[in-house]
Amino acid sequence: MSRIECFGLFLILCCIPGPAQDHPEQAVPEGPLIVNARVIAQRYCHVDPEAFSVFMDVDLRFTNTTDQPVILSRHVEPGGARVARDVEAAKLGDFEVEPSGDYFPVTLPPVPKFGAAPDSKDFVVLAPHASYETRVSSGVIGILDAAKAKKGSGFIARGTHVLQIEVDLWPFGWPYFVGEVDAQKTSERWRAYGHLATGTIDTDFAPFTIPEKFPNPQCPQPKVKRR
Repeated sequence: MSRIECFGLFLILCCIPGPAQDHPEQAVPEGPLIVNARVIAQRYCHVDPEAFSVFMDVDLRFTNTTDQPVILSRHVEPGGARVARDVEAAKLGDFEVEPSGDYFPVTLPPVPKFGAAPDSKDFVVLAPHASYETRVSSGVIGILDAAKAKKGSGFIARGTHVLQIEVDLWPFGWPYFVGEVDAQKTSERWRAYGHLATGTIDTDFAPFTIPEKFPNPQCPQPKVKRR
């Protein structure tokens, strides 16, 4: 579960499972890892009569494509989400929604301290061609009137789409923590254990569908702390 969920609307607690959907095509390796995404559940809520939030549980499968070990954080963070009507549109750069880069952090914890070797509680060392799976949350904003789901509006209409997530492989700095862990120095210290995965990576395109009719309760109101 991400520490920061920035979907523009409020978080929802009720979950409506949706069927997992197969991939239209596999990811193409651009580095030591590829990551395949699969939307396994969707849930909805609204704050006004027109727009609604779509929250998605997404399974990520990281695969080491090299002949050397790769060190991967168990705490990868989902960043911006891109949505297109289909894979062909996405390949042409015709996205309905693109990452906004907005963050709304609250009180942040201090960065963790790592030792001389990667701790198995926080990192997994992927053997050559091995895989590791984890689950993250992502989301978009939908709108009931399809005519308002224009490119650049930030809204998507009901129907079929594909989702791509930019995943932060080294989330040990802002906006997740106060301070920052030096990735280069850590990589050099752990060189004997494998290649340290840092930076960001894009998933492949995961299909999902917003049906014509779905339970759409009002989003829970945020609790205001009283002093």
